[in-house]
Amino acid sequence: MEHAVSDSSPLKVKHTASNRTNVYHASTMSFKIPYEENPVRPFAFALCLLFCLSSRAESPSKMVRVRAGVSPVVSTAGFFIAKEKKFLDDEGLDVQLQVFQASSAPMNPLLAKGEIDVGGGNLTAGLFTANEAGANVKIVADKGSVRENADYIRLLVRKDLIESGRYKSLKDLKGLKMSFTALGGTSQEAAAAVLLKKGRLQPTDVEFIKMSYSDSNKALATKTIDAVVQVEPFVTMAEQEGIAKAVTGVYAVYPGQQSAGVFYSPSFIKDKREAAVKFMRAYIRGCRAYNAAFSQGAKASEREEIVAILMKWTSLKDKSLYEKMTPAGLDQDGRLNVASLKQDAEYYLSQGYIKSAPAWDAIVDNHFVDEAVKTLGATKK
Repeated sequence: MEHAVSDSSPLKVKHTASNRTNVYHASTMSFKIPYEENPVRPFAFALCLLFCLSSRAESPSKMVRVRAGVSPVVSTAGFFIAKEKKFLDDEGLDVQLQVFQASSAPMNPLLAKGEIDVGGGNLTAGLFTANEAGANVKIVADKGSVRENADYIRLLVRKDLIESGRYKSLKDLKGLKMSFTALGGTSQEAAAAVLLKKGRLQPTDVEFIKMSYSDSNKALATKTIDAVVQVEPFVTMAEQEGIAKAVTGVYAVYPGQQSAGVFYSPSFIKDKREAAVKFMRAYIRGCRAYNAAFSQGAKASEREEIVAILMKWTSLKDKSLYEKMTPAGLDQDGRLNVASLKQDAEYYLSQGYIKSAPAWDAIVDNHFVDEAVKTLGATKK
């Protein structure tokens, strides 16, 4: 009689005929015990089973679980690519992405309570207010800033208003309805304020309405709103559907605006600091893969792979539109534009959204980007 422990799952014990020898296999370990000469064969067999089961139980536990909240927009590409290309797996991280369809604002309390570890979304006055109250959420990396070759945030105005002559220039925004994903201060609102100022208008000259990215496009179609500071892929989708036109990009009036960021919860930083560095390393690899795919001279196969990932995670499912879409501005090294953060905070303060200027050293933490770039190597600007 021979007892053989299979290393396939579930664990099975096979009985085969043999020359009075017990053969035990546990993972890659195997040994033989003479059947009659060894009086402790049941004990050895039990130990073999325990070893095999325990080694299997340890395998999943080696992956550190990370919960991340994201928006379904192109500027979240670093997250999506890091997951799909298994950069996160390479770091031993089991990352679960929770998509916030309407707005990234609800991430703030979840981050503060440690119910999610990482967030990726708009920079808002709400984050600063929460930190004033002791939330201690950190802004740790770039997740979208407007650049000359990546002017992915644009002012959309209804097509019929342009064709009728109601809208000709920024001053004609007066009296119109404009939507944002949240009220009370967002990076898009801060950009809108700069656009309005160029048209010699004040925020009070337009009506702000809370609406998600996708619902804003629907509202343009139904004429419920008149304009929106919109992000890709919704800019391209609106123009393709013929419901609105991009009249200007944010870069023209506010170059380098830091629109979105990556956030870490205080518990993630305190309890999983090594995992936080690893996450950043994988995220930056994802951003670099995105930029490479949409750069001049990129291989068609590279771009197709990235487009397939974006089609899976964002609202833009038409492959052909990715050739028309403006790429998101993702920093190669994950670096934040802190000067832009400060400018937006000044606007929030002027509107009464926050009570005082943020303590930047307590809110911005560049440590994780610094550590990740040490390993990956900095890129040439």
